[in-house]
Amino acid sequence: MKLYRQRDYNKSGIYCIKNLINNKVYIGKSMNIYGRILNHINLLNRESLNENRYLIRSWKKYGRDNFQYIV
Repeated sequence: MKLYRQRDYNKSGIYCIKNLINNKVYIGKSMNIYGRILNHINLLNRESLNENRYLIRSWKKYGRDNFQYIV
């Protein structure tokens, strides 16, 4: 998953994390999209209980490179 700091830093709104293999999506909202995406990545890498369990399994199975986020 590629991050776009200049584009999304301090930007608020709705975002989508999309699995490029099976086209499943996770929809979220945030006051700081860039910061929230970084938080998602950290939680997914640690397999935190505070993260969506289906997203964790998919992240672990397909790998970071098979995801993208859309604002």
